Amino acid sequence: MKKNILYYLFLFLCIRTQANNKLIYKTMDIIYHNTLLKDSTKIKYLELTPSEAKKLIKQFDGIESSEFSKYKVSQIFKLNDSKYVFMGKRACYLYFSKNDIIKILSSSSKSEHVLYNLNPYAKDFPNQVNIAISKMCSSLNLNKLELDYSEESLSYIDNIIINNYTKNNDFYVILKRNIMGLIAYAGELYIKKHGGQWKMILASDGETWEPYLDIKKDDMFDLYVWVQDSILNFHDDEYPSISVGYLARTNELFNKK
Repeated sequence: MKKNILYYLFLFLCIRTQANNKLIYKTMDIIYHNTLLKDSTKIKYLELTPSEAKKLIKQFDGIESSEFSKYKVSQIFKLNDSKYVFMGKRACYLYFSKNDIIKILSSSSKSEHVLYNLNPYAKDFPNQVNIAISKMCSSLNLNKLELDYSEESLSYIDNIIINNYTKNNDFYVILKRNIMGLIAYAGELYIKKHGGQWKMILASDGETWEPYLDIKKDDMFDLYVWVQDSILNFHDDEYPSISVGYLARTNELFNKK
């Protein structure tokens, strides 16, 4: 009888632990992605902020793994639920098995597109721009009353971004999660000021939908590339900026005319 009680107590604790573990993952503002490798293998992973990664390492008793030392990569921690946390410079990643990490480190992604895994709206993006902008405002704590679709409003967004980026190590990943909202706002600003409409084009990788602006008949304007670059691909001595990308591309466009 005593053995049965202990067995069921152990079983209850295991089930509760599993439930708590699942709850931890669900309560974090994280996005599931799939990386498509050149051999067509899909690897599922989560992108994490440094704080989210540290939280998982603590909650799941993570220990630094030496299994991947030959690849000369950043720190990788093995969690007690057999998942792995990859600690990057600006972003961190959660992989679901050792084999997944080995495949990632041994191969390369089929797509190198700048918006690969960053556009959750896919082809429907033009119908979702207001939702993307609304989510961006909420996530970046932007005052919607300041967003009047003027070029001056880009400076307001920049000030909020720079102020947060310099104080918050997690902010780079937060920007990645909101890049489509930033692209949406920049594009809508251009449309309201100069005219045009969104046109989605499937990239050569067969996976990524590109949000071009159709500013004339069959004249596709790649504003999204410049906004993405100025927000996410800045150097260590620079800051992310939506206005830099927007103004650089629009000035180049009008100077050609």
